[in-house]
Amino acid sequence: GGLWRTNYLGYGVQVPKEYFEFSDYPSPAPSGKFVDGASTQEYILDYAKHFKLDEHVQTGTTVEKVEPKDGGWQFTTKKDGVEQTHQFDFCVVSQGMYSTANRFIPDVGSKEEFKGE
Repeated sequence: GGLWRTNYLGYGVQVPKEYFEFSDYPSPAPSGKFVDGASTQEYILDYAKHFKLDEHVQTGTTVEKVEPKDGGWQFTTKKDGVEQTHQFDFCVVSQGMYSTANRFIPDVGSKEEFKGE
């Protein structure tokens, strides 16, 4: 969602809405329509609000550390300078390749010298 909002204001989805809409929450776009990014963002936010998922999402929060603990994952987060820890059963990293703080790509060193071998 952030990609459409900040990088590509005129961005549109490359498939008809039937390929990305949630089966339990139909998109209001006409059938077969290639929806613009802003409408897709609004649809996803409406979905989250409708099913009260937005109550379980923290925005403006930085994940400082993730580590395995007690058969699950312990997250250390920071928001407004306050650090907290949270325990979860699963961890999914889905920040996207266009993130400005792509901290989860390891520094392998000498990548500038790599010629494709």
